[in-house]
Amino acid sequence: MEVIELSQRHIIFKAELEGWDLHLHLIKAQYQNYLIDTGIGEKSLVPIWEYLKGETKPLVIINTHYHWDHIYGNYHFSKNLIVSHQMCRELSFETWQESLVQAKAYTDEVAELKLANLVFDHQLAFPEDELVIFHTPGHTLDGISIYDAREGVLNMGDNLGDTYDEIVPTLDSSKAVYLESLNKCKELKPKICISGHCGIQNPDILDKVIRELE
Repeated sequence: MEVIELSQRHIIFKAELEGWDLHLHLIKAQYQNYLIDTGIGEKSLVPIWEYLKGETKPLVIINTHYHWDHIYGNYHFSKNLIVSHQMCRELSFETWQESLVQAKAYTDEVAELKLANLVFDHQLAFPEDELVIFHTPGHTLDGISIYDAREGVLNMGDNLGDTYDEIVPTLDSSKAVYLESLNKCKELKPKICISGHCGIQNPDILDKVIRELE
């Protein structure tokens, strides 16, 4: 797994899987650390645990949406705060058996279902660490984005496609709803955008997606 240090505060863990990449995002903020998504389980998490050795700050887990490759490692954090949209908790429960089947192609680990223990509908903030989490449906109806106001870093989950050339993801929402989510992100004027699969992108990626939707 490749470790990319964007700054002392933002670290990206990139795994190259068969046919696609997966990026997990660690935010080392002032009062708490935040791990965005738990990947495909232990394979994804061992490098992050190594990176966090000696850390004493609490670790908060954030699930961007319910797809298995973003929540499969949740059960390793049974004592941690796990944050998601309310619909993510519901959809994770409803689709868990399907998730176990999908995971078999990438890992021998059989995960236990661990749902978020803090959920929200529209927006949730950690003001002491200058983070805001907000609902951005598009790729999935439960999708969320995470914005770090201190450094202008925006994690969009899977609301960008798997690659730069295929930057519009598959959509569970209407195009109109997805565009509304993109415009919410654009209004923040981020300096960097991060996606679960296509990784680190310049903010002009938002304009590219909008153009391709028109």
